[in-house]
Amino acid sequence: MRSQYKYPSVHSNFSLSQQTTLIQEPSLTLFDLQTITNMRFNSIVAASVMFSGAVVSAAECSCYGLCTPGQAGSRNSLYAARQHVCGDGLYKNDGGYKVPGGGYLSWPGGFDQQRCWDAFENILNQCRPEGAGLGNHCGSYNWYGKLYKVAGCKLDLPS
Repeated sequence: MRSQYKYPSVHSNFSLSQQTTLIQEPSLTLFDLQTITNMRFNSIVAASVMFSGAVVSAAECSCYGLCTPGQAGSRNSLYAARQHVCGDGLYKNDGGYKVPGGGYLSWPGGFDQQRCWDAFENILNQCRPEGAGLGNHCGSYNWYGKLYKVAGCKLDLPS
């Protein structure tokens, strides 16, 4: 007489020992499938960015030197200028803006508002062009060959 089956019946050409092996193998959970899918998606995104030909870089800092008091824009005045340019729609067309108290912002037109915020944020955080004293008083950010620029000293203003 046959004993009770320990394993569910599998309709295939496998022997009972092969069926046991198949049943004992761990199966993927929903979490595992989501993780694998996310890994594949992230790999595709990374490869797409790598091969897209985008020329996006970190801010380039320049104008190293001495900026005397009275000619230097403050961090607050440069951020206020950024607010004016990016928040009031000036970013839509090519332009330049003299910062009250010292400094200058210039930008290429034709990009979205978020690009404006991010480009000037990168320059202000990486180059810190504000304040008097010795340091980098200019910075630029390249977005597909178009430059966003900040000069934090009256001496470095474009003519």
